Amino acid sequence: MSALLSALVLARAAACTEPDLAWKLWVGETLRYRVTREQRFEAHAKWIDRGGSLTTTEDFSVAVESVGKDGGAVLVVTLDAVRGQHADDDDREADELDSKAKDVRRPYFFKDHLANVGKSHRIRLAPDGRATMLDELVRDDPTSWTWMFPEGARLTSTASGSRWVTEQGFPATFALEHGLSAWPVAATSEPTRAGIARRHAVDCVRLELAPRFALIEDAEVREFAKKEQIVAEPTVGKGSMLFAAAEGMLVRFELSGKNAVRVTLPDAALEPLALSIENALTVELLERKASAPR
Repeated sequence: MSALLSALVLARAAACTEPDLAWKLWVGETLRYRVTREQRFEAHAKWIDRGGSLTTTEDFSVAVESVGKDGGAVLVVTLDAVRGQHADDDDREADELDSKAKDVRRPYFFKDHLANVGKSHRIRLAPDGRATMLDELVRDDPTSWTWMFPEGARLTSTASGSRWVTEQGFPATFALEHGLSAWPVAATSEPTRAGIARRHAVDCVRLELAPRFALIEDAEVREFAKKEQIVAEPTVGKGSMLFAAAEGMLVRFELSGKNAVRVTLPDAALEPLALSIENALTVELLERKASAPR
């Protein structure tokens, strides 16, 4: 039992302690997760009408390599398969990839995704549920190496300890040919319990997330805003989380939301630009295999 990891996937203050929502991992076991990320971006005005979308679905194996004295675990994550579709609304044919297909197409857009199939990287799952890379990645690696432990599933308490909060970032994953890109967005939630749900033959604690989607004002957005006036009101999206308390594992996590952005350009002859940014994330447990009876 010394190899048992009871790592809190939800960082908690004493007032919010939930001992039934904790990871329970054993050295030698393997969990398989599917991570689906979706993003759509549109730009509309009299002088422009463009849009595009990107969807990637990645299957991962997560092997528990070791458990430290601090309660953290070292995991080996392997990309088993990837499917993807990238489309610019002006293109007649979308770029598509299915790494399991007999005759695998090798579209240029997904060349880096395909190159990672079969590769493994080591990550550390901290006691508070934060997953960080231990291996150095190539620049702009598109693979979701740590997303089966989503930031949005790490519940932290407010200063008063009266409620939980989570934050899940959605980085821009593609740019259209004319240079416009889907700006980074963050979804902030105040999760609430919503009873028990059964999935994959196990009972799960269900949390409703009610995420608030808003632009992240990073360096790119601030630089753009120096010349243009940007108006972007936060919106409420959808989200939920299922955690199998007895088994100690995340079973399902999903978030989705849409942001409308209005940009007033310096050239008064051009009408304001209306942008639409949609993001969605789904993490689903596929299988859990123990190395030996517990």
